[in-house]
Amino acid sequence: MKKACLLVFLFCGLCWSKTLFAQEDPKVYLTGSLGAGLTYYNMNGADPRQNPYGYMVNGQVTVHAGQLSLPFSVYMNQQGTSFSQPFNRFGFSPSYKWATLHLGHRMMFFNPYTLSGTTFLGAGVELNPGIFRFSAMYGQFQPAIDQQTANFGQPQFRQLGYAGKIGIGTDKNYIDLIFFQAADDRSSLNLIDSVQNSISAEQNTALGLSGRLEFFDGKLSLKADGGVSIFTRNQGAPGVDVTTTGLLQDILDFISPNISTNVAGAGSAELAYREKNFNLGLEYRYVEEEYRTLGLNYLIDDLEQITIKPGVNLFKNKLIISGSYGIQNNNLNDRRAAKTTRNIGSVNISWMPSQKFFFSGGYSNFSIYQSVVIDSILNDSLLVDQVNHNINGMARYMWSNKKFQQSVSLTFNFQTLADNNNFTSDFTENRVFNNTAMYQLTNIKKRWTITGGGHYILYNTATLSNTRIGVQGQYNQSLLKSKLNLAGGINISRSMSEIGDGWISNINTNVSYRIAQRQSLSFRLFYIVNDVNQSFSELRGSIAFRIGFDTRKRKEK
Repeated sequence: MKKACLLVFLFCGLCWSKTLFAQEDPKVYLTGSLGAGLTYYNMNGADPRQNPYGYMVNGQVTVHAGQLSLPFSVYMNQQGTSFSQPFNRFGFSPSYKWATLHLGHRMMFFNPYTLSGTTFLGAGVELNPGIFRFSAMYGQFQPAIDQQTANFGQPQFRQLGYAGKIGIGTDKNYIDLIFFQAADDRSSLNLIDSVQNSISAEQNTALGLSGRLEFFDGKLSLKADGGVSIFTRNQGAPGVDVTTTGLLQDILDFISPNISTNVAGAGSAELAYREKNFNLGLEYRYVEEEYRTLGLNYLIDDLEQITIKPGVNLFKNKLIISGSYGIQNNNLNDRRAAKTTRNIGSVNISWMPSQKFFFSGGYSNFSIYQSVVIDSILNDSLLVDQVNHNINGMARYMWSNKKFQQSVSLTFNFQTLADNNNFTSDFTENRVFNNTAMYQLTNIKKRWTITGGGHYILYNTATLSNTRIGVQGQYNQSLLKSKLNLAGGINISRSMSEIGDGWISNINTNVSYRIAQRQSLSFRLFYIVNDVNQSFSELRGSIAFRIGFDTRKRKEK
């Protein structure tokens, strides 16, 4: 029923635009697109990864009224596994001058250590009148899922949260204070005791501070972000006996800490200096162990990192050199049995002496050193001492005349992991070579392009060696005054290793036709055959129709 309502809404909006806004220069108009398609999947020789038939529907509609814009979007498809349900999301973010309203499924950025990049279903607002900065949101971060509908039998509580940000300044100079709180709703599920004991309801309160300052006409800038998170892993855990009065007691009543509550901090700061032909950056990052908030999808904790990033432009930007070097440590609270130190360095070069020739290359070095802190079991104080080297390069030469344009390109990548620990080197050391040579020919007048080349890939370890050699080709053609576009490619390679040799081949085809100025039909096909070890073939296909609209372009007949 929900899917039908969304489709009706989009269809009505399109029809409405034809009748209500059919004028040359309307004050109110619509822009956007609607798309729908069908998919096909077939697998022989192995277990299928999705259902043979599926569909996809998507649409974007934006209502414009002077300086006010109301964007709407919807996406639906049929997932290809027995555990999946049709996936529906709907949301829009109308804006007027310095005000933006978020409704439906949205993402808002407050602070990298409080709320950032997490989708919620609810409402939010951003207000930036002059130097005043204000943002707020309230919504559902995850829905309740019971045992019967949970993937792999793992239920989850409904999770609600809200956040606010208040600050002063502009995009170049500002300071913001952030508050965030989210919690699982234990009343959203009726669980039996065995399941209740297997999952726990979480709760989180976080405070954040962000700021940025510029000096010397923007040449020098300082940016900093920080956060303190109070995270409770289990709301049902025994409470803590803390007796106090006044404001502190009110805060404790609001947070409701218990024995599973953890308090941790995180922050980062970057000092950058930029001249016309030179730049230098210094960055510091610190994340305490077990730092976590419900407003972040993922964050590496127990981390301290210092990075320096210089760069220089020479010979009127024909030669650009940049690099970085950083030191990273963990075990900040000395709770782990081992301490790990990482050194990360890189340098990149871009050289373009003329319009015909271009070269880019780089080298990166990633080393990791781990030593025992609590040496009560192991006699050797060294656990890990590894260095990862990566060298890459790409060179391209182009030439042309009135009829043809041609180019030759070479790419090279070498990666090796060296292990200085004799007890583990046989299991960890490896080398990877990846080299490609390509030639491209374009007929400028007839608008076709042929690309061909070969590749060589080598992967070596102490126990395994795999080599892959192959050729590839691609053809693109534009016909009927660019209404019809044809594309097709083939890739054939021979894989050779101790466990067996075999061929891997894949073919892809893409045909698109522009029916009218804003209407197009496309067809895609991908076929792969693999006879290495277990032979199988896989076929994927799709056909889709898309219509775009802009009511400003429509004229009365």
